[in-house]
Parts: sequence; C-alpha cells; structure tokens
Amino acid sequence: MSGSVGDVVTFSVLVNKTPRDIETFGFSVVFDSDVLGYTGDYEKGQLAEGFQFFDVNEEVKGRVNVGGFTVWGEIKEGSSGELLKLDFRVLECRDSVVEIKDLVDSMSDWYEVMESFRCES
Repeated sequence: MSGSVGDVVTFSVLVNKTPRDIETFGFSVVFDSDVLGYTGDYEKGQLAEGFQFFDVNEEVKGRVNVGGFTVWGEIKEGSSGELLKLDFRVLECRDSVVEIKDLVDSMSDWYEVMESFRCES
C-alpha cells in the first residue's frame, strides 16, 4: 500500500483458504494515526456479504475494530477472497505499517499480519 499526503488509500483484508467455517469473527486494524487517518469509509468484501451483522468503527485513533456474525451465509471452509476494504487518508509522509491484531471467535487461532505503507513524496 502506498500514497502521498492527502491521498485516500485502501487497505484490503484478504483471506486465503479458511481452515473452517466462519460464522463469527472480530479483529482490530492498528495503524499509526499520525501517518494515516481512517476516513470512516469501508466496503464489505464478497466473503462477508452473507453476514447479518457487520460493524466497523474506530473507538480510538489508530485502532479500527471489525466484527461480524451470521446465522446463515457463513464463510465456508476453504474459502478465499476479500473480507473488507478500509479507506485511509495519508496525513504525513512517513513509512509505516498497518496490522491486523487481536483476532477472536472463529479467527482466534489465525496469525496476526501486517502490511507496509510506503509514502510517495
């Protein structure tokens, strides 16, 4: 992910071959709020289309919490694709990282991951 000051950049949460059906999930997207600002805009990916409850909010600067559950329309074991897109505005030209942390529920034993953000001056 890269961009210049003032740009809106998109962070995609991708899933590769889920180890089991996913009916509930939660995680945090953590970032340096001096470098990136969450715009409040997000888009559910195709994997989350069947979820009756899906919430994204920034409780504190630098941490966006994401959660969802479904009674029907779960993500089937072995599925791959996009779960979510989040938009950020580049506030400061400095390289940084965006991390997925604190995974819970059906994702509790998944690895935490990070993606680099590179500032283009």
